[in-house]
Amino acid sequence: AMLSSLCIIPFLGAVQPLCMPFPLGFTPAGFLCGALLVFATLFSFVAIPQAGLASASATWCCSAILVAFLWGSFGPKNPGPGAELKNATMTAAALCLLLLGVLCITFCEAIAGRLGYAPASAATPLPMPNQGGDDAEQQLLGKQQTRPEAAKGNRVLGLLSAALVGLFGGSILVPASYVRQDLQGLPLTPSFGVGAGTVGCFVGFVYWRLRGGSRSLRHELRGE
Repeated sequence: AMLSSLCIIPFLGAVQPLCMPFPLGFTPAGFLCGALLVFATLFSFVAIPQAGLASASATWCCSAILVAFLWGSFGPKNPGPGAELKNATMTAAALCLLLLGVLCITFCEAIAGRLGYAPASAATPLPMPNQGGDDAEQQLLGKQQTRPEAAKGNRVLGLLSAALVGLFGGSILVPASYVRQDLQGLPLTPSFGVGAGTVGCFVGFVYWRLRGGSRSLRHELRGE
């Protein structure tokens, strides 16, 4: 995110004549937007191993939709992300359809199985080598085929982490609504990139220290 955002800077001179002039500067709101992106990505790495990909993705998609809806419907207005709710009935219907669509996409294979259709993963199993090769590789392939979707872990922790992914993901652009009009949009991207890069490096450093720092890295490189 940091590199892609900062790469826009050389092209600002070419874009500026095509639109209204805009200033280029650092905004704390853009930095915070990038930080929220990092935390959304961080908790996704916790959610998937604990709750499984299907459950985690369904949870954080629904959570992000609900959080974005709440910010837009009931959040602060002028400045802020909130807007007037013109038709509560149609809004509620649209929200339900969005959530239903996310759940159907996520659990499509399970729904197909209930309807009598074999999922693609069950219809075309991975081939097992029966001649030659290393026994360890064959055992690993067998474990991968019979491995359950979610490893044994704390499912509650995984679902809570997935909900946090949606919370942070649905709030990424909320700080941008407090920036004055001439600094929104493209001028916000460098600050966004700096925030994502800085917080990402900090989170990576904390994780590295918790894992034992350079000593743990040396052990991993040695295969210990």
